[in-house]
Amino acid sequence: MTVLDAPPLIAAMPGGPADLAALVRHAVEGGGRREILVWRPARAVSGGTRAHHRRLLDTAAAPLRMAPRLRLFRLPDGGLVASAVPPALALATAESALRNVLDPADADVALQRLRLPEDAVAILALLEASLIGPARPPGRDDPAGDSAEAPTRPGMLEALGQADLSAHLVRQTVCRLDPDGSASPGWTDERPDWSSLLAIIGAASAGRPDVALMAAVAGRQAAGMARSGGVPLSLPLPPMGVATDDWLRMDTALPAAARRGVTVCLDLGAILRQPTEAVLAARFCRLRGYGVAVDVASADALPLITPALLADFPEARLRLAWSNRLPRHVGALDALGDDWGANVWLAGVDRAGAVAWGWSQGIRLFQGPLVDRLR
Repeated sequence: MTVLDAPPLIAAMPGGPADLAALVRHAVEGGGRREILVWRPARAVSGGTRAHHRRLLDTAAAPLRMAPRLRLFRLPDGGLVASAVPPALALATAESALRNVLDPADADVALQRLRLPEDAVAILALLEASLIGPARPPGRDDPAGDSAEAPTRPGMLEALGQADLSAHLVRQTVCRLDPDGSASPGWTDERPDWSSLLAIIGAASAGRPDVALMAAVAGRQAAGMARSGGVPLSLPLPPMGVATDDWLRMDTALPAAARRGVTVCLDLGAILRQPTEAVLAARFCRLRGYGVAVDVASADALPLITPALLADFPEARLRLAWSNRLPRHVGALDALGDDWGANVWLAGVDRAGAVAWGWSQGIRLFQGPLVDRLR
């Protein structure tokens, strides 16, 4: 992000993602009402007009500077969220001033009015998108990137049934590693390599799979594990995937003992975008004997992992993706209690330092290139 992409300096010491998540949680739990203005100036400023627009936006933002009871929150993608107690006249004045200096089309994408607690889910979703979406390009295990969805067409599921699925799965063992040097394998984490799998069944490899296809692949993964009598596995599944015909067909055929060997990983972004569906999916999985995990792909998203969120996913593990930023953000999990690490497995571990850091947090389950080399 360039300097010009950043929002104008409206107020000193604005809050960050954790502060915004806390505001949403307080509004939901305590019933406090707030008017919200979401402002993404980078969406409205482009090309050679950028410097000129910046000056106009600075001028238009003056009402925000003069609002003594306004709370501001800066987003990682350069956006800004302003909150005020109703009637929030300062927000209305600022929005009007900003719309007056923007083209209508630019204003529609750069400005958004929301309310708490009614729009709590939408605010958490935009916060999650700011933290995760733009910063995480679609990859081998990230089907929910910014690319267009590849809808399941007639013949694709038939092609999937004939394909060698094992050739398009990325498998890594999740191992327990203890500071005393002992190690023991736990289960296998399987992630579809969607770029190659979509190509082999006739879909656009640049797209991303829809729920039906993701559920069909996950169902085949679980059924394959049961047939081979293999070790337990964890696999990604969208919340609505448990309601698809392919998953329900597999679920009915899978013995109870085999279901207990499957952990369904629900992506944090999907949980925030579809909270009701995610909670229902987790309940279904628990009733049917599956394990549940919350998949957290970015350290920046840790402020969104709150006790209130996890209360809807009892006994769920956390799958945290290792990065150099993780130690700097892990303080956001303090609210989960001193022993939160006991319920976590650390993925993407590629160096001994990541394991040592995990041990310091009480984590004993690890996955990644380093673990594969140790086996």
